[in-house]
Amino acid sequence: MGESLPKDETVREYLLGRVSDEATLTALEDRLFADEDFCTSVALAEDGLINDYVLGQLNSTDAESFETTLALDSERRFKVELTRAVREKALAGRESLDADRPSFFASLAAFFQQPKYAGAFAVLVIAVVSVIVYVNRKDDTDQLAELRSIYQQGRPTETRISEFGYAPLPQLRGAPDAVDKNRLRRIENNLIEATEKNPSAKTHHALGVFRLTQREYPDAIREFESAIKFGEPSARLENDLGAAHFEFAKTVAKEKRLEELAQSLEHFTKATQLDSNFLEALFNKSLALEELAPRQAKESWNLYLQKDPSSPWAEEARKRLSAIPDETSLFKTDDEVLTDFLAAYRSQDKVRAQKIHNETKGLLKESAVPLQLSRRLLIARQRGSDAEAKESLDALNFIGGFEQEQNADFFFSELADFYANASPSLTEPLLQAKENFATGQRLVGINNLAQAISAFEKSRDQFQKLGDECEAGVAENWAVQLLTDVARVSESRVRFASIIRNAESKKFQILAIPAYYGLGMSDSHQNEISQSNKNLKT
Repeated sequence: MGESLPKDETVREYLLGRVSDEATLTALEDRLFADEDFCTSVALAEDGLINDYVLGQLNSTDAESFETTLALDSERRFKVELTRAVREKALAGRESLDADRPSFFASLAAFFQQPKYAGAFAVLVIAVVSVIVYVNRKDDTDQLAELRSIYQQGRPTETRISEFGYAPLPQLRGAPDAVDKNRLRRIENNLIEATEKNPSAKTHHALGVFRLTQREYPDAIREFESAIKFGEPSARLENDLGAAHFEFAKTVAKEKRLEELAQSLEHFTKATQLDSNFLEALFNKSLALEELAPRQAKESWNLYLQKDPSSPWAEEARKRLSAIPDETSLFKTDDEVLTDFLAAYRSQDKVRAQKIHNETKGLLKESAVPLQLSRRLLIARQRGSDAEAKESLDALNFIGGFEQEQNADFFFSELADFYANASPSLTEPLLQAKENFATGQRLVGINNLAQAISAFEKSRDQFQKLGDECEAGVAENWAVQLLTDVARVSESRVRFASIIRNAESKKFQILAIPAYYGLGMSDSHQNEISQSNKNLKT
C-alpha cells in the first residue's frame, strides 16, 4: 500500500469507462482488489460522480459515458436511483405536523429542503451504502446472473449448466472482448472473496460454475466437490459437477477419457434421481450416453423430448437423436459394416444396401462404405485379386448410380469413375494418402487438432496430385471444420466458401452440406445472425 495513488483524472476516466489501455486497466483493478485505502478513495470519487450526474452537473460527454456504464453495473444503477430518491424526498415540500412545535423530523426535512444541503445529504447516504456494498459485495447469485448475461449469444460448454438459458454452441470460443474480460475479472474476484469469507455449498458451487465457463475443468471439479462436502444434496450441483467431468473428458488422453465420461454420467444420473424433471441433467445425461451407450442414448433423448417438446434445447435434442445411427451399424466395426453392405449387395437387396450406405456416408469418415470400397479395391489390385477389385468397383458404381438418381449428388459416381480409370502405378500413393487421412481421424479422437489439420491437409495435397478430387475434397472439409477450433476463423470462412463453390459446380452435395453448416456457425459466432440462418437453412 506504499504505492502512490493514481491521479484523480485517471480514476475519473476509469469510473467513466474510458480507460482503453489494457495495462492501465489491469493495474487499476488489481489495486482496487488489494488496496483498501485506494478502494475507499475510488468509492468516494464515484459518489461525487453520481451526485454530479443526478444534479445535472456533468457535461454532455461525461454524462453519456456515465450512462453507458450504468448498463453494465447494477450497483451503480442502484446508487443513482437511491440518490434521486433521496434528493426528491429532501426537496419535496412536507406539511408541518405541528405549526407551533415542529417535530425533530419535520425540522430535519426543512433543513434538507435547501438544495445545498440536499446534495450533501445524498453524498452521505451514498457513502454509507458504498461501505455496506463494499463490506458485503454482491452475493454469488448476482455474480452468476452477470456471468449468464455474458454468454447469452454463445454458451461456453456443450453441456447445459444449471440455470443458464439457451444459446447456440459456437465452433470457436475465442478470447472475450475487453469489456467482458473486465467483467469476468470482477466476477472472479468477488466469487473468490465470497468463498474465502463465507465458505459454503453455495459459494463453492458459484465459483465452480465460473471455473467451468472458463474451461478450467480440474479447478471447477475441485470447487464442486468442496460444495458437496457441506452435505446439502442438490440436483444442480450434481449436474454441474457432471458437466465439468464431461467437458474435461474432451481434453484428456483416450485412457482417461472413458473414466471422466463415466463419472459425468454418474453425476447426471444422481441429479435426475434428486429431481426427475430437471431438464439440464436429462439433456446432459443423454449427451454422456451418446458417448458410452448409444442405444440407451436414443431412449434418453426421447424421454427428454417428452418433458421438453418445444424449446430451442428440444430442437438441438432432435438433431442429436436423428444423428444416432440405426442399430444395424451402431455397434459394428468398420469391417462388419462393409461385410453387411457387401452381403446385401450380392443378394441384390438394394434397400438394405442403400440403408447401410446412408447410415455412414454423412460422417465422411473411414467407416463410410464408399471410402472402404475404394480401399478394398486398391488392396485387391495390390494382391492381384481381380475378382475382388471388380466387385468393389461395381459396388462403387451401384452407389454412384442411385445417389445421382435419388439425390442429384455426383460425388459418388465421380469417385467410382476415378478408381475405374486409376492406373496401377497410383495404387501405393493412393493408399498412402488414405493412411494420412486415417491419421487425421485418429488425432481428432485424442483432441490433437493442430496435428490433425496438418494430416488432413497432407492427405488432401496427395489426393489432388493424384487426380482424386473427391477424396481431396473430403480431406479438405475435415481440415477446415477444425480451423475454427484453433482460432483460425477468418481462414476457415475463405476455405468454406471455396469448398462450397467447387462442390456446387461439380454437384457434390455431400461436401457442400458440412461446408454450409460450418460457415453458418462461423457467421453465428461473429453475430451475423441473418447470414448464419441463411447458410444453416441451405
